[in-house]
Amino acid sequence: MPVSKKCLVAIAILALLPTAALPWGSLYPAETHQYIVAKAFDRLKADPAYAPALFPVFSAVKNHEGVQWTYGNYYIPEMTGAGADGHGMSVYSEHYYNPVINEGGAPSSVARYYTVLIRDNLLQTKNSAEAGLKAAAYSAHFLADVCVPYHVNGASRATAEKIWVEQQAFRAGTVTLPQSITGLGVLSYKAPIKGLSHNFYTELSRFIILTEPPELDWFDPWYYYGNTETLMEKESSHIAWEAFPNGEAASTFHARAGQGLDGYDPRWKNATPTFDSPWVGQAEQARQFAIYQATKTRELQA
Repeated sequence: MPVSKKCLVAIAILALLPTAALPWGSLYPAETHQYIVAKAFDRLKADPAYAPALFPVFSAVKNHEGVQWTYGNYYIPEMTGAGADGHGMSVYSEHYYNPVINEGGAPSSVARYYTVLIRDNLLQTKNSAEAGLKAAAYSAHFLADVCVPYHVNGASRATAEKIWVEQQAFRAGTVTLPQSITGLGVLSYKAPIKGLSHNFYTELSRFIILTEPPELDWFDPWYYYGNTETLMEKESSHIAWEAFPNGEAASTFHARAGQGLDGYDPRWKNATPTFDSPWVGQAEQARQFAIYQATKTRELQA
């Protein structure tokens, strides 16, 4: 791949890195994923390698980000829309990666959509009219997710079900989760009492009993508690933090953001140039970079 194109592909992901703690929703009025994409595109256009004819326009990319609330069966709230957070647009594990237990699909999904962005758009071999547009938005979305403290904990459905069966066999009403799955008690945002407890029976029982695959294939211990059995409960720490970190609205954080990283992250390494399926090496670099970001986010929890 020519160097100019290779640099262009790299910055499409690298410039998306967050520079401040933000509420991470795709839902209005937060729209933080949309904000990240917008700032990334501004940096992309400033790069000498940027070629407008080869890269999707911003408005088209943004059309593949964002969700809105709707109410499904039994009036359980669902998020629908073209973005990766929309119901049916992805499986939950694509938004997570726990580096301690090496579970979660975010790094692989970053690489998969990154591949599509290069192959089907930059190389002018589009499989569909929306291939590169969606790929740009989704690859950025999943990379941004692993910079969120709640998205680097939890476990796969298989691991969660195994814990449920093992612990209920000898001690009903109690599920003790290791810190490798829960992370630190500081994640008990807006619910300090929960941070002092290792019993996640309520959370795991809700996940096991009230959800089912294939979409709901990831257990996030900070997502399934609140005052009712309704899923995506607004009182859970995960939802509360994403909506109002430190009690501030999203716009106040967005106004201060964008003052950190300028351009490329020093941890990014381009793959060796090749004209033989050049997206393969670059996509692997993107996958490794997502793992690095998840690991760093996990370390910063303290």
